[in-house]
Amino acid sequence: MRSYEIRQINTDKIQLILRNDQQVSRMLTIKIGDRFWIQPDNPNKLKHRGRECIIKNFHKDDLGNYVQAVVSFLDNNRTARVDLEDLVVEYNDGSVGQTDELIKSSDETPRYLPENVPDSLFTRNELKSMGRIPNQESAAYVSYPEQKREYPLFQIEETKLTKRQKGFSLVPKDYTIEEVLDKRKHALKVRLLQVGNQTH
Repeated sequence: MRSYEIRQINTDKIQLILRNDQQVSRMLTIKIGDRFWIQPDNPNKLKHRGRECIIKNFHKDDLGNYVQAVVSFLDNNRTARVDLEDLVVEYNDGSVGQTDELIKSSDETPRYLPENVPDSLFTRNELKSMGRIPNQESAAYVSYPEQKREYPLFQIEETKLTKRQKGFSLVPKDYTIEEVLDKRKHALKVRLLQVGNQTH
């Protein structure tokens, strides 16, 4: 079940928290003056979809809860109200150069988009394919906006090799760092194609 929580940080900044089945899947800090794209989770909600805007103010309901943002659209400078949960940092149209390199949530833990993850950071599955496990807490997260999911990233320097049982094994050999990075590049190409197809 999907639910939204909106927290006021100060008079010109709020935080949107999206949960799927009680698990936090997306956190977004929205500040007056910042730019955002409009991309509703509901595929049938087409009004203003794909437009870029600047946050001008926030609108409350009768109970005093923040529910909408007053925005100015960059394409015609007109203002309108949009639901807070429809705002995203990037719009998934498959184009290059329209994504923020880094997304940060309230705990200041870096959140990278897949195409901008540094070569020194790896997911738990990537480390497993190299026969390594992390020995420190995650250093960042990689966020997939189109899936509304994110995964922890670990510094390669803060990992260790797993102990292998001696003797015959059907377990395939461990990948090198270079091989994993090559696999990552291929996965990014596939993702861009998939995301592009979803927007047509």
